[in-house]
Amino acid sequence: MSETRKRRYVSFTVDNSLACVFLDRPPVNAIHPEMADELGETMDELAGLEEVWAIVITGKGRCFMGGADIRYFLDLDQESGEAYIRHIQNAYLKVGEVDRPVIAAVNGPAIGAGCGLAAACDLRIASSRATFCMPEAGFGILPAYSSIRLPQIIPEGIAKELLFTGKTIDAYEALRIGLVNRVVEPGQEIKAAEDMARQIIEQAPLAIRHTKKAMNEGREVLFAEALDRAARRFGTCCTTQDQKEGPRAFLEKRRPEFKGR
Repeated sequence: MSETRKRRYVSFTVDNSLACVFLDRPPVNAIHPEMADELGETMDELAGLEEVWAIVITGKGRCFMGGADIRYFLDLDQESGEAYIRHIQNAYLKVGEVDRPVIAAVNGPAIGAGCGLAAACDLRIASSRATFCMPEAGFGILPAYSSIRLPQIIPEGIAKELLFTGKTIDAYEALRIGLVNRVVEPGQEIKAAEDMARQIIEQAPLAIRHTKKAMNEGREVLFAEALDRAARRFGTCCTTQDQKEGPRAFLEKRRPEFKGR
C-alpha cells in the first residue's frame, strides 16, 4: 500500500520497500535554501524508515531541476554566499550518504544544481529529452558541489569541459560519457528507475547498505574537506563584480559583460 508524505517543495511515497521522492517547485523546480533543507530532511526521514530499501528521485513537471533560483544570487557576499551554498551541499551530501541506493529519474533538463543533484545519486536514468548543463561560471560563481563530485563519475577532462564552458549536452551524450546509466523514452524514466530499484531490492538489503558505505568511505574524508573549501571559494566569488553582473544579465535577458574583478 502506497503512503504519501508532503513538505512544501518535496514529497515522497513509499510502496513495497521503494520510496519515490518528488521535487515540486514550479515552474522548473529551481532550488533555494528552504527547498534544499526540505530535501535533506526528507533523506533523514527515509534513512529512519527500515521498510525503505531503495529511493528514486525525480522532478514534477517538465524539468528535473532547472538549477538554483538566480534571484538569490543578487545580494550575496562572502558570508551569505557560503551560508547559501552550504544548504545545497548539505542536502546533496545526505542524498549521497544515505545508506540506501538512490536512483535519479531525470525527466527533463538538469541544469546547474539539477545536474549536481543527479550526480549526488548513485545511479541515473534519463529521459531522452533530458539535458545536462553546468552554467555557473556564466554567473560568476563555481559549482561548489559538482566541481568535486562530477570528476568522480566521469573523466576529469570531460568534467572540466562541462564546468568551464557551460555547454549543454543531451541524454545520449550523457550516456556516452558515463554521466547516466541508461536512456529511455520520455515518460518511461520513473518506471525504468523503479525497475532498477526492484532489481536492487531483490538483493540482501544489509549487503547493499554496507557496499554503498564501503564505496563512500574510500573518498569521504577528502570529499568533505574539498566541499568545505569549495563553499569558501563560492563565498569569495560572491564578493566580485562579475558575480553580480552574471545574474543581472540573465534576469535582464542580455549577454553579461564580465570585467575579471
